[in-house]
Amino acid sequence: MRGGSAGPRSCRGCGSRRRAAERGDVVGHRDQRETRTVTLNCDPVGGDHPQADLACHQLQLVDGNVQRLDARTASTCTKELRTVNAEAKGSWRGNAVDFQLSEANMCSLKARTGALFDF
Repeated sequence: MRGGSAGPRSCRGCGSRRRAAERGDVVGHRDQRETRTVTLNCDPVGGDHPQADLACHQLQLVDGNVQRLDARTASTCTKELRTVNAEAKGSWRGNAVDFQLSEANMCSLKARTGALFDF
């Protein structure tokens, strides 16, 4: 999430997260079956996140403070318990970012964080 770009990359069944690329930062989530990791850059927008433009726009609205992301809308998530752990590591305009969050399921994660973890 370096000043802002994003990109998607997935790895099935791998438990380790990838190190940040030279111009990208690691954004990932895992559930009981798989781990997915992407890179996200926002200045300029890039990486392999499938919704880099939208994710960067949402991060710009909160000045890169992932904890302030709250995309909660009238979502219709089920109460299915399939815990998803999400993590974002990198920098935003020179400030370190190290964010972790657990949600009940992928729908709840996306409802809470918008496009950032939507891959």
